Amino acid sequence: MGGSAHDVHALAKRAKAAGTLPRLQIDCGVDDYLIDANRALHTELTRLAVPHSYAEYPGSHEWDYWDRHLPEAIAFHLNNE
Repeated sequence: MGGSAHDVHALAKRAKAAGTLPRLQIDCGVDDYLIDANRALHTELTRLAVPHSYAEYPGSHEWDYWDRHLPEAIAFHLNNE
């Protein structure tokens, strides 16, 4: 994967090498215009053996999706401290 030293793929690789990985949870709506980027990130994290959870749900890049999934994401990250 190309990109700068600050792109998410480069950051994941460096964090894994440094042993500073946070718990990761990623979800995306199957109709979201970012679905391909999320799938690519999931594939790269899997290739790097970076532990994470990944899920796809019905929906797109809009408030209806976020209203349904944001409470779970917030709870996950609050328990990640």
